Amino acid sequence: MLSMVAGEIRTTLFMYLALRIALDLKLSVECVHPCAMIKESVFVRERCLVLFRLPLTWEESKKYCENNFYGGSISELLSEEERIKASGLLKTHGSSSAWLGLTDNETSGHYLWTYSRTTTNETFLMNNVTLLSHEGHCIQLLTNNTFTVNDCQNQGDFFCDIGKYLSNAIIFFRLK
Repeated sequence: MLSMVAGEIRTTLFMYLALRIALDLKLSVECVHPCAMIKESVFVRERCLVLFRLPLTWEESKKYCENNFYGGSISELLSEEERIKASGLLKTHGSSSAWLGLTDNETSGHYLWTYSRTTTNETFLMNNVTLLSHEGHCIQLLTNNTFTVNDCQNQGDFFCDIGKYLSNAIIFFRLK
C-alpha cells in the first residue's frame, strides 16, 4: 500500500515538473482527461469507461477487467448520463451490445451491480429491457440505450471501468 502511495506521489510530481517545463518553454499545453489516449473510451465519474471489442463470456469479461488493469472492473452504469455515453461508444465503434457488471446470478429477478452491490431500479430496468431471455442472467447495454438479458455463457463485447481510483490531483497534459 505504501509503495502505491509513493508511486502516485512520483507520478503527480512528474506531471507537475513536465507541465512546469512546458510552460517555461512557452509551449502550448492542453489539459485533457485521463482517457483521452484511449480511443474507445469516455471519462465518467473519475474513471475511464472503456469499450472492449473482444468477444468474451460475462465471467471472462469480468476477469479480463480485473486482471489487466489496476482497480479495473466490469462497468457499472449508475446514472442516465453514463448509460447515454456508453451507448454512444457502442454506436461510434460499431458494436451492437456490451456486457455490464449487472446480474441476477444470486437471486433470479433481483439484479445487483457486481462491485457496489447496490440494486438497480427493477421497474426502470424492466421497462428498458428489449430482449428478455428466460435463460439469461447477465445484462448487456444496447445501442438504443436499453438493456438486454442474455445467457452469461454467450460471448460479447464488454465495458471496463479503469482507473476507478484516479486521484483528482492527477491531470494529464499534452502539447498542442
